[in-house]
Amino acid sequence: MLKVYLHQVFVGFLSQEEAKLSFCYDEGYLQENNPPLSYHLPLSRQPYHHEKAGAFFTNLLPAGAFRRKICTSLKIDERDDFSLLAALGEECAGAVSVLGREVEQKEASAWRYRRLEKIEDEDLFGVGRSSSTLAGSRYKTALSFDGTDLYLPEKGAPSSHIIKMDPDGEGRLAVNELYCNRLAGAVGLPVPHARLFQGHYLVERYDRAVVEGQFCYLHQENVHQALGLWPAQRYQAEGGAGLKGCFELLSASLMPVLDKKDLLNWVLFNYLIGNTEGHGQNLSILHTRNGFRLAPFTGLLCRGIDSKGDAVNAMKLGGTNRLERIRRPQWVRFAHEEADISDKYVLKILNKMAAQLIKMAPTVAKQLRAESKDDIIREMEEYMVGHSRKVMNMLR
Repeated sequence: MLKVYLHQVFVGFLSQEEAKLSFCYDEGYLQENNPPLSYHLPLSRQPYHHEKAGAFFTNLLPAGAFRRKICTSLKIDERDDFSLLAALGEECAGAVSVLGREVEQKEASAWRYRRLEKIEDEDLFGVGRSSSTLAGSRYKTALSFDGTDLYLPEKGAPSSHIIKMDPDGEGRLAVNELYCNRLAGAVGLPVPHARLFQGHYLVERYDRAVVEGQFCYLHQENVHQALGLWPAQRYQAEGGAGLKGCFELLSASLMPVLDKKDLLNWVLFNYLIGNTEGHGQNLSILHTRNGFRLAPFTGLLCRGIDSKGDAVNAMKLGGTNRLERIRRPQWVRFAHEEADISDKYVLKILNKMAAQLIKMAPTVAKQLRAESKDDIIREMEEYMVGHSRKVMNMLR
């Protein structure tokens, strides 16, 4: 049995029987008017069984080759979610901790970090190297960054950044994501600050903050967790989140109009840059005691430069998941059936963002060339400017 904490407050127990997870809130936690662990797990005295509990907790874990590498290092069966949570659950995404012991309340003076020299020389996923878990299939780990050097948190010390590493070591994904991150910020999307570090993508954690001199964990969950969907349901075609479900979820946010506007801009931006991996695990919400807001956007990548022919989108848009088949009728259908927004407004904002990308993509590319000489910058600029021009012609 594992203990689950939120903001270092004991929430309840996570248990496993015959490879099936269950979660139950602690009675003391329920009596203190505390927030729920998840939008999909409202406060209740009844236990949540595998279908609901498993969806939340397995979404905290890595996937794919990244998961296999960690499990091999830790000598854990790749299918054993419970043991993996026990090994890596000390610092999860958001403010969640999953531990086999009592949480240790440590003052900042007790935090310990080890300075890292060259990332490639470090076994960041070996036994005892990390006690944090990050979802997704990209190779990544949580570290602390002081503006100059990277440090590996030890024995429960908090992290401030996430570093993503390319398995092939070429760094193309790092430059790709940094370009998209900065371009998104340039056209008005909320994104965390990011940079290259030793050729890898280093991004500030939006679920960590310093408030009045005190370090704080901000609770977040991805859209799949909030909707009770499993990691294997990554794409809409596999039962994953669709755009209609995402917009409906934001109807319950603290500021639904603003959050839906940001979500619309995310949809438009992904389309223009050819990001076919815009799925529910790349969308998150940030919780407060009073409710939730849409979180800043991460995982933005220009997939269009690698697509061969008719690229497949993670979510359907206007009834199709084929990027090349999205035209004016699909945008009108998207506006009415999925976003519940005026189609004239959607087309107007799409045209405006396309014009912004044509203007800003070369500017961001020029700035990025001061940090990287990778040829992918030129490829991305040509694709995004060219696609945006096609879209503006389509809308005339």
